[in-house]
Amino acid sequence: MRIVVFLLICFSVNIFANVVITQKATINQNFYPNKTFVEIKDILLKKAKHKAIERIYGEHIESHSYLDDGKMTNEYVNDAFNGVVHLKNEPIFSNGNHFGEIKVNITVYATDDEIKNIQKTTHTSTIVTQSQGVKKSHHGFYGRWSGYIMSKLSGTTKAIVTITSTGQSKLLFPTLHCGSDLLVKSKDMSHVTFKQILNYGASRCQNRTKVLLEKRDENEIDFEQMTQEGKQISHGTLYLEE
Repeated sequence: MRIVVFLLICFSVNIFANVVITQKATINQNFYPNKTFVEIKDILLKKAKHKAIERIYGEHIESHSYLDDGKMTNEYVNDAFNGVVHLKNEPIFSNGNHFGEIKVNITVYATDDEIKNIQKTTHTSTIVTQSQGVKKSHHGFYGRWSGYIMSKLSGTTKAIVTITSTGQSKLLFPTLHCGSDLLVKSKDMSHVTFKQILNYGASRCQNRTKVLLEKRDENEIDFEQMTQEGKQISHGTLYLEE
């Protein structure tokens, strides 16, 4: 009798916890100066779970483009994540590769019933698409991004890039006390190239450089600054501020 019960329990677990994945996430604790270390770890854990939900359940992407006289004046992209995941073991926290980074590695699962219930309650339309399995989401580059970069002129310094939906983009180096407007030269889903026009701080920062941003994921971008001739001035990783 004990053997039968044991077999039934194992069979039940295999049915309901059939989708198991590992997921990593990284944040920079320097961007949360008012948070305790426990709160920062909680934010990082939520980020990892968010990514896991995206991979297991898929996502919806809703996109609106606004045209004025045949020219795109604004673009709005919205995504909505549904579903729940369960931790299979304790999260593993570690230091990242860059200054102030913290990483987490989790193993999570979702049951068949949970996945089916989400699929039943999902509504789609002509402007909403649902991924089948894993799909990379796209928020665009809108938002405020910041991080520490390595500059050949000034060493390690903080950079802040702000990109608004109205087309106003700026680059600031707070510790160097200089700032610029960024003019879009080219862009696609994962890359954008700007021309930097210096507003102040000419004695500390270079003018009319090329700034390239490349998406690593929804919360991280690679930053590279180059001269007109293509010589690299600075590079690093920027993170989306919440």
